[in-house]
Amino acid sequence: MKAIFQILIVLLGFLAISPSAFGQKKNIKTSKWQTTTVIIDGKLDGDKDVLRYYDKRTRISYDISNDSTTIYLQFKVGDEIAQMKILRAGMVVGLDTVGKSKQHISIQYPMEGMIKENPERRQDVRPTAIDIRNKFKLQAQFMVLNGFNSENGMSPLQSNSGIVVRLDWNTNNEMIYEVAIPLSSFGKGKLSSSGNERIMSLNVTLNAVEKPEMNSSAGQSGGGSGPPPGVGGRPSWVSDGGQSGDFSRLFEKQKVRVKFRLFMD
Repeated sequence: MKAIFQILIVLLGFLAISPSAFGQKKNIKTSKWQTTTVIIDGKLDGDKDVLRYYDKRTRISYDISNDSTTIYLQFKVGDEIAQMKILRAGMVVGLDTVGKSKQHISIQYPMEGMIKENPERRQDVRPTAIDIRNKFKLQAQFMVLNGFNSENGMSPLQSNSGIVVRLDWNTNNEMIYEVAIPLSSFGKGKLSSSGNERIMSLNVTLNAVEKPEMNSSAGQSGGGSGPPPGVGGRPSWVSDGGQSGDFSRLFEKQKVRVKFRLFMD
């Protein structure tokens, strides 16, 4: 009888612990192994267009892959408000190593204020999608690197250490954001054979657009769902209503944080 009681205690203890243990293992996503050459061009052609993961809060699809020398990150943003938020307030992509040698690296791109408004533009004329995208491509030519081994601060979109970022749009008007980060640019500079050393955290931050002061003389109130003043107005490519109609999301700082394990062939 005593032996049976001891076995029951052990089983109850296992059941109490195992859900959290299984949950932690399940929450660690897996990087996929790259067998072909990856071109970072802001375009997701063919099989690259299928991204495995989706974050409901930010409405961003993403994927993580690696080979023996480089980590590749792909993001797809179809939500129009999220696109406007990224262009206006900027986005930060970071990686944290979680093994013995902890290190935080980040890439800030775009940066807030990269798109300069034309003071001579008529306020009653909304810029089109093509207008905004062309202006962005022309003006957003730099990123900010932080925490890397040898290269930090302002950098061209293809850095001397091989870090590459590209942002573009596909034919479905979805924003495509691609990043290549050489393993040599941070940490020990190579893919570790230790499972724990290959676990990392991906951190994505969508900065909040600064909320403008409401102009009471113009008859505007804070309760409306229309385009906020002070952020260039609502461009004609942002539709009315639907999933993209909640402009309050512009003023919220949002984060994605997930753990993943680098693949080792």
